Amino acid sequence: PRWEEDTNRGFGAATTSYYPPGVYYLSSALYAFTRDWLRTLLDAHLLMMVASAAALYLYAREVMGRRASVVAMAAYIFLPYHIADQYQRGALAELLGFVWMPAILLFGDRLMKQDSSLRLSDKIAWVVWLAFSYGAFLWSHPPTAYQFTMGFAVYVAARAWMTRQWKGPILIVGGMAA
Repeated sequence: PRWEEDTNRGFGAATTSYYPPGVYYLSSALYAFTRDWLRTLLDAHLLMMVASAAALYLYAREVMGRRASVVAMAAYIFLPYHIADQYQRGALAELLGFVWMPAILLFGDRLMKQDSSLRLSDKIAWVVWLAFSYGAFLWSHPPTAYQFTMGFAVYVAARAWMTRQWKGPILIVGGMAA
């Protein structure tokens, strides 16, 4: 928390700064290789854009063909808010959050599928990947993770209610709690 002196007509107010550690760990790891902070920031931007594109592509491939998935991926990384985060605002933590949203959707959807041929080891792996993705999201940008969690919960609950299948949501809750 910090004190913002210019709010409330000069009386100030306590406020919270959201600087989660995820982007610092990423940039520190990249700096260990480059030994140049400018190169580190450029590489971090590139890595986050490529990772968010790959995550969205993998998620889109679950329900779309290859070409449609490429179009969805391009739209995701070139949408104005995503581009503004990168080029105008320089919101690295928020930009890193764009990587985890499609990954969470991907693993959540896989856990919601009603396929009796799925092995237990696959479900366990998807729960672990969901746990990793959600944890990384919380370490990347908590305000966006909080907002996404509310929407994702509604999506999972609605899908479970429509299919009358509750094993998937239980696994999702377990993975996100982990």
